[in-house]
Amino acid sequence: MKATIDFSTFVESANKLDIRFGQITEIERIPKNKKMVKLVANFGDFNRTLVSNLGGKVEDVSTLIGKMYPFILNLEPRELNGILSEAMIL
Repeated sequence: MKATIDFSTFVESANKLDIRFGQITEIERIPKNKKMVKLVANFGDFNRTLVSNLGGKVEDVSTLIGKMYPFILNLEPRELNGILSEAMIL
């Protein structure tokens, strides 16, 4: 277990995160890695593409289409499995 932190430390860190709810509009498994999926989430005025390991947790990933989830949007984009991931699903 990680060490506990005080509330002010948490608030300082949390205030740096851009967390928004987005709706999954597309999702597909990545062929070479069955646990990883590529998905597109809509945030109203824009979409973001990202890679996640949801494929290892959800058998039929198509059931996630249309559902809303929280995402962190201001992480530096990172290439995962050859795909540029522009956010992180929580």
